[in-house]
Amino acid sequence: MMEEVFPVVIESVEKNLKWHWSKSVKQLTENVKTMIEEMDPNLYDKCLEEIAHKEYLAGQEDIKRKENWERLELAIWQQPKIISSSSHKNVYMSPINEQRI
Repeated sequence: MMEEVFPVVIESVEKNLKWHWSKSVKQLTENVKTMIEEMDPNLYDKCLEEIAHKEYLAGQEDIKRKENWERLELAIWQQPKIISSSSHKNVYMSPINEQRI
């Protein structure tokens, strides 16, 4: 039972300690953390490792997403632009120096 509940509670406790704006809430959370940690120190450490691993994976996903976005922007920038002229002919412009191709 504790193995199922602990990770959820510990993750919330750690987030409160890190992000909550209220000093009194942080102090109460610190008291709860101490009590939980004393109940089962090994399980607490294991949960902290799992949280750190989740955060690492989320960071890697963020880096991957940014890299993909940059590649997409670069590919779009390197494509010729199509501009409709008043004579209804398409004019292709180079994105590098904005000259007609």
